Amino acid sequence: MPAVRRNSRPRKQRHSSTGYARGDDTKNRLLEIAIGVFGESGYDGTSTRLIASKAGANTAALQYYFDGKEGLYLACAGYLADRMLENIQPLIAEADKLLRESADRDSMIDQVCGILDRQAVSMFGASDAREWVLFLAREQIGLRPGPAFDIIYERLTKPTTATLVKLVSRILDRLDDDPQVLITVLAIIGQLMYFRIGYQTALRMLGWQDFTGERLDHLRSVLQQHVRAMLAAAPSSPS
Repeated sequence: MPAVRRNSRPRKQRHSSTGYARGDDTKNRLLEIAIGVFGESGYDGTSTRLIASKAGANTAALQYYFDGKEGLYLACAGYLADRMLENIQPLIAEADKLLRESADRDSMIDQVCGILDRQAVSMFGASDAREWVLFLAREQIGLRPGPAFDIIYERLTKPTTATLVKLVSRILDRLDDDPQVLITVLAIIGQLMYFRIGYQTALRMLGWQDFTGERLDHLRSVLQQHVRAMLAAAPSSPS
């Protein structure tokens, strides 16, 4: 786990409605570079001087925007969470509409598949996907969750999984807190996460160089088949 103090109070950042001001190129550049460096080397193995150099900035700018390394790390977690949530937010809104209208079971299954598919494209299709996933993975596998994990969970994981839980609970006709629902949602997400966390193993087994183009399309198709089969086979609430 990164050596980040839970009780620290980094300088308050200037936020837009969805995160950091888009027009501030230096700050955003520092964040984007830092996510990659932290992902590659971890918190302890990363120096602010290296991040500033890669971003074409100086350490004074980093200190001004983030109040040091710890503030930068937490800002990276927030920036990453907000950017990823922006990508999935339209599908969350669509799901909420389906739930309000008590849509049919097939429509809700389609929506679950759509959310997973959007995540697959984001995790493999974006140019900076590898760096983002490495950062996220380090927070997932830590022995104890720290403040960066808390930020990612509250601002990205929680709203996304809450939507999936509501959809799956309706599909299975069970309560939202039913273990059958929660484990099903985790199993759905886990199918995709394996291909990102176990990226090299998957490529070696498949004999592929990457997951792009038709290869990504094939992965997306198989994942959707599995999700549909999983939801169709899962037992509904006992009468």
